[in-house]
Amino acid sequence: MNDSRSASTLIVVKPTFLRQKAFYAIFVAIIFIASLFLALVMLENGISFLRLPASLSNYVIGAAFILVGVLAIAGSLVIFLPALNQVRLAINLERQGQVVEGMVVEKYLEKDKDNKRYGFIACVFNGNYLLEQNINTTEYMKLNEGDQINIRCLPNNSTIARLENAHARIAP
Repeated sequence: MNDSRSASTLIVVKPTFLRQKAFYAIFVAIIFIASLFLALVMLENGISFLRLPASLSNYVIGAAFILVGVLAIAGSLVIFLPALNQVRLAINLERQGQVVEGMVVEKYLEKDKDNKRYGFIACVFNGNYLLEQNINTTEYMKLNEGDQINIRCLPNNSTIARLENAHARIAP
């Protein structure tokens, strides 16, 4: 980086894309629904074992089934609720995000596994936030280090941000 700021004072921000967050939330929702079905089956089996004639093995097996059912629900909630929060933040970025000016401090090209080239830029904005995002090569070629660029971020949480430019794309 050509910027005089120390790297330790910069807060690195990953770009937030609504489409990407929505796909992730849908994937997690499918896992959540499957976990609910698993939990229902486990709870039903656990109750069935508890209704069998009183024996220690029936109680242990029934309790184990119920425990697995409860853990399935709890585990799926642990991943589902943060995914919903990420979608909420991405929607807020689109609706309430403010466009601020940033400065390109670094740019570099990378190749994917198919040898297709794409450009990355690093931009400093709001004093000490560093947004790294890839963009298509046409836009990459137009930009130079030191250029000003528009960045959309949440006014109360600059870690939720993305380039305002419509030609930015999600990394492969």
